[in-house]
Amino acid sequence: MVTRGRPEDREAAAAPLERVPGVSPDFIRLLITGRWIAIVAVLLTLRLHLRFPADDSAVAAVVVMAAAYNTGQWLLLRAGRLRRYPPAILVGVDLALVTLLVWHSGGVRSPFVNLYYLVVIVAAAFGDLRGSLLAATAAAGLQLLVVFTREPLTPQLLRLQYLVSTLPYLVLVALVAGHLVRQLRGEWERRRQAERELDALNRELEIARQVQSSLTGRPVPRVPGLALAAHTEPLYGIGGDIQDYAPTPEGVGITIADISGHSLPAALVAVRLSEFIERADPRTALEQVARAGNQAVYDATPPEVFVAAIFCQVRRHDGRVRYAVAGNPPPLIYRCRAGRAALLDGCRGPLLGVLEEACYPVCEEHLEIGDVLLLYTDGAIDARGADGEILGAEGLAAILARRAGLPIQEMVDRLAGDIRSGREVRDDLTLVAIARAEEGAGP
Repeated sequence: MVTRGRPEDREAAAAPLERVPGVSPDFIRLLITGRWIAIVAVLLTLRLHLRFPADDSAVAAVVVMAAAYNTGQWLLLRAGRLRRYPPAILVGVDLALVTLLVWHSGGVRSPFVNLYYLVVIVAAAFGDLRGSLLAATAAAGLQLLVVFTREPLTPQLLRLQYLVSTLPYLVLVALVAGHLVRQLRGEWERRRQAERELDALNRELEIARQVQSSLTGRPVPRVPGLALAAHTEPLYGIGGDIQDYAPTPEGVGITIADISGHSLPAALVAVRLSEFIERADPRTALEQVARAGNQAVYDATPPEVFVAAIFCQVRRHDGRVRYAVAGNPPPLIYRCRAGRAALLDGCRGPLLGVLEEACYPVCEEHLEIGDVLLLYTDGAIDARGADGEILGAEGLAAILARRAGLPIQEMVDRLAGDIRSGREVRDDLTLVAIARAEEGAGP
């Protein structure tokens, strides 16, 4: 027979037992274990010679059949062939075995009557409410058969008492077990659907991350006389940090920016700002670049969006550094001769996009051979340790002083690793380092 429909429907039809939500090989193993426990309990009951009418040889034969059936099912499960075993047959065989056991161990007075309830619960696991009700109906019919044929001399009052005390509980067990299984399956399906949607969203976010990276993650340029390196880590795959470079005959212009937030809206603003920076003339005065960037963000974004940035220009011949800070943490500079790092905290301006007209003072420094200038976003200094202590600019300066002697790319990678070590980074993290190289040396 050819199964029509979607591929997943055909796959489910090919494996009805193991594809049913809530029914798995693990559940079948649990069922097999439960049968062994019941078989041992029957053997102990016979061994203890409890007072109930029983045909010991017939009960022993039923136990042998149950053990053989259980062993065969276990072998089929190990061979991977149980997927073709219909659940209805599984429940039906258990009902038949329980009925034979009850028949030969006292009928109404059998200590094994309650095994019917377990079979009903198992049926609920396979067929939820409908399966449990069908199993309860079948169990009730089999019990009626036992009551009215196994003990025809039983007084009618005793029969009625047995029916009233047993049959309603079978139905109640079926209703409760079936309803619970149905609810669990519904939750399972909702969870599976949520997982599928999350997988699809993650795939889309990965595509968005790649697109954003291609638009905002400019490669670090090679500038004679300078060594540059960068390290960036978005918090959620896509983020709001950007880095941009504009090589000039005199050196290089560098911009890092941190858009408020670290998700898709921030990424979109980052792309827009990156396009603006790329179009800017690298010969434009730094003050004008900062003011134009502020105006672009103010005009193109809602009031709740703002940008922290650093605009920096480095000359390769003499190491002259000019920079403007727009709400971003100020740069750090490592002085090779002094062997320590310090915060350049004397030059700050407002965040981009907050004020329509803003001024951004420009400060100046000089890099000697071996000095390192570090630009970073606040994800680096806001990293929080297990004790709740924030790393801060002083902590980052101490790490920079320890790592400054390494090759420039290794240095920024080690810096990022040291920031994360024992700390939780709660924002996008970007580091850009610039160092003076020896005269005539490459980057």
